[in-house]
Amino acid sequence: MPKRFIFYFGVLLLLAGLGYYGYSKWEEAREKVDLWTLVPDDAVFVIESGNHTQFIDRLKRTQVWESLSEVTYLRRLEDNLALVDSIGGRKGDLFRFLGPKTMLTSAHVVSKTDYDLVFYLPISTVKEHRYVRTLVENLEKNKVFQHSSHTYQGIQVTELKNLNNAGVISYFSYRNNLVISQSPVLLESIIRRIKRQQLASVKAGFKNINYLNQEKVYANVFINYRNLPPFLRLFFKPELQPAIEYLSGLCRNSMLEFKLENNKLFLNGFSNPEDLHGTFHEHIAGQKPKQFLMQQFIPNRMAVLLHFGLDQTSRMRQFNNPGPELNTPMSALTDSLANFFGGELALGYLQTYNPAASPEKVAVAQLAAPLKALALLNHMVSVQNQEAGTIPYKEQKGRYTIRMIPEPELPRKLFGKLFSGFEQTYFVQVENYVFFADDVVTLRSLIADIDAENVWSKSVAQKAFLEETQHETNFSLYVNSENAWNMLNRYVAPDKRTSLLRNEDLITDFNQFSLQFSAVDKQYYTSILLRQQDALAIEDQKADTFEIEKSVAFRSKVIRGPFPVRNPLNRSLEMVVQDSSLVLHNVNADGKITWSDSLQQALAGEVIQATFGSDGKTKYLFATENKIHCLDRSGKEVANFPYYLPDSVQIQRLTVVDWDNHGDHRLLVDDDLGNLYLFDEAGDLQPGWQPVKLEARLAAEPQLVRVGAKNVVLAVLENGYVYALNEEGEPYPGFPFSVGGPINSGAFGKAGVNLRKSEFTLVTVRGEVITFNLSGEITKRHQLVRPDRYARFTLIPESHKKSFLIARQSQGRVTLLNPEYRLLLERNFFTSSPKIVQYFLFGGERIVYVITETGPAKTYLFDGKAKPIGNLVIENRMPVSLFYNEPTDQYQLYKVYGRELKKISIKR
Repeated sequence: MPKRFIFYFGVLLLLAGLGYYGYSKWEEAREKVDLWTLVPDDAVFVIESGNHTQFIDRLKRTQVWESLSEVTYLRRLEDNLALVDSIGGRKGDLFRFLGPKTMLTSAHVVSKTDYDLVFYLPISTVKEHRYVRTLVENLEKNKVFQHSSHTYQGIQVTELKNLNNAGVISYFSYRNNLVISQSPVLLESIIRRIKRQQLASVKAGFKNINYLNQEKVYANVFINYRNLPPFLRLFFKPELQPAIEYLSGLCRNSMLEFKLENNKLFLNGFSNPEDLHGTFHEHIAGQKPKQFLMQQFIPNRMAVLLHFGLDQTSRMRQFNNPGPELNTPMSALTDSLANFFGGELALGYLQTYNPAASPEKVAVAQLAAPLKALALLNHMVSVQNQEAGTIPYKEQKGRYTIRMIPEPELPRKLFGKLFSGFEQTYFVQVENYVFFADDVVTLRSLIADIDAENVWSKSVAQKAFLEETQHETNFSLYVNSENAWNMLNRYVAPDKRTSLLRNEDLITDFNQFSLQFSAVDKQYYTSILLRQQDALAIEDQKADTFEIEKSVAFRSKVIRGPFPVRNPLNRSLEMVVQDSSLVLHNVNADGKITWSDSLQQALAGEVIQATFGSDGKTKYLFATENKIHCLDRSGKEVANFPYYLPDSVQIQRLTVVDWDNHGDHRLLVDDDLGNLYLFDEAGDLQPGWQPVKLEARLAAEPQLVRVGAKNVVLAVLENGYVYALNEEGEPYPGFPFSVGGPINSGAFGKAGVNLRKSEFTLVTVRGEVITFNLSGEITKRHQLVRPDRYARFTLIPESHKKSFLIARQSQGRVTLLNPEYRLLLERNFFTSSPKIVQYFLFGGERIVYVITETGPAKTYLFDGKAKPIGNLVIENRMPVSLFYNEPTDQYQLYKVYGRELKKISIKR
């Protein structure tokens, strides 16, 4: 064979070998890597995130963002991303690159004082490779960054140092994936993992779980509880470590879905139990979850509560090291006593105002055998006092009896080492529970809270929170960060205190936290909830739901209105307003001013439309400072009007009453001194009403109630007195009576078959709800939760008097309750200025709450589920008129602001 053929053959073999080698390397690079296999085993948390663009868009439309946006770290992150984006090429390329990606972030403890993060980012396409290459080249050229690289076990690691802040970030590439971290130690551990082919996934126990496939889930969150104690050790003092290590022994790991709503962050999923010996799980395995029934006795000042749902609370005693103190003569009695508890068990820490002082602590245990347990407890008291030669301590606090057992660490001996720290033990039975404390003052204040109903089950905010948590659990941790703030200051690691103080507003803003585990088959259903108490729970805020249909401008600022009236001819909706020049205007449905009338005085009360007078035609009735006016349909004063009252009279409002519903109207006026004047249609004062003199101004317009053949004028005064008057202005039997507190709103009720069966409800300024009948008997009293001395309560009738709600305003916070005191809405506003609350029912689920903040001049609308209607700001300082248009399924809102009257259509 000629040599040249041998040469050609050799070249072909070489090319084939090079081709095969190149193809195998290309295939290897193209093969996708499960990013979870790159994560080191010492990860504490791993977050698999996706839908970043949707998540950021949703986040910025929630009230959660109002708090998070103030965090310095997040502001810097946003600034840094913007800087990198500007360097990388076209504006927005970085966010388009990151937006749709599914990436991992893992957290690791890197020293005794710090932790760090690793980011795992897949590079999927040629376009993405090109973008990353361009970005790196531009970063290397930029004078802000210093570039260097080195090789570790055959893999090139690149470092970028920011010369402005000395921050360093390192990264390497592996099979089309970027691995990025500030810690070179973490990157080297991942490279060693790759080189040793130790690519087992840390989430092996959750192999087929991916919550990202579900709607509105933005991340899978993996938690390794075995690595949790070293992580928490970074933040808390060593004295908390034994409890943290024990409680972390409930589960090995969790895989949870992460969701976001307007006022909360929450994670739900499943956890695998810890299978090591002597752990928390081993001590409570096989126990059924229990309801959180003791909430009716947990005081609102509770800061931290650990709640256990167990058939046998004595199982918790296994968290004890046998010692000589457990072999005392009392041991047998303690062992017997432990078996008489079962169901619920809790350890609580109360709010403290001094970070240097240990917080008050209480243990609460449900009685499985109440009579036996109390008998044995009293026996132990007698035995201990006989041995010590002391007199038994006993104190009566209302209907409760506090006693003391001079036995140190009794709760620990009953329930395990978590319940340590009781040098002496006072106890009290409250229904089916026993409360233990090491200070009698703690039990006294706790009983006072229970008697005053300052407890979780009576707190509107806490009930709303508990409704969103699991109702049956084996273990729950509840934290109120506002109450726990001084505790955090006490127990936080000294080097982390500065960071804690810097983020005080954020921590106390998300003041409701829960971590819960419930046994389900061979796993624990797990949920974590972080909630803003003062924000509304909404899914999404709607956009572009408002449309300004009509806008009418006046020459002067509008000071009264809008008052809705109907066109007498075609029944179309019209509005009456008054401007600062004291001119009254009527605006028709087309937005045209049809008539104007100069009054010379400002309106007092509302404009009322009624068929008034002998001709039976519709008139407009209203009062000014000391006159009663009546205008016809064209805006002209009717003959004999206005009616004049003495100049000394300052009218509050006009009320039109019809004694027999026959169109024979009476005009009832109340003034700022509490005087009532009643006129007939001819303008004559009626006998007995010349005037009726009451002790104080009326808190709301007087109400006419017809009970059988009797007419009752019901008047609620600001000083807390209630009057029921007959047609001659004389009080009915039983009236007046006082409710014992000031009132700033009227009463709501309905007529019954007789005066005794006619019941009405009112609420005092301080929040006491009073129910009374027209016989003058108070039939019910109920004190609403009053969070502080600034809280003020008002009864808000529905616009058509179909129902009512109760509004509480307290330092900028508005809370709405239904007649059964259930929370309807709670919202924290920007200022503490007075709020105007209105309530509208249009049938079915068409419920609207309107809240107007008079200081910033903004009106907000909420539906029956407390979700905001629309997201555009409505500038306004006065009550609005709201209607529902069924054919278009839209609300129509009329409001005045400045010199304008506007009609706004709002999509439901």
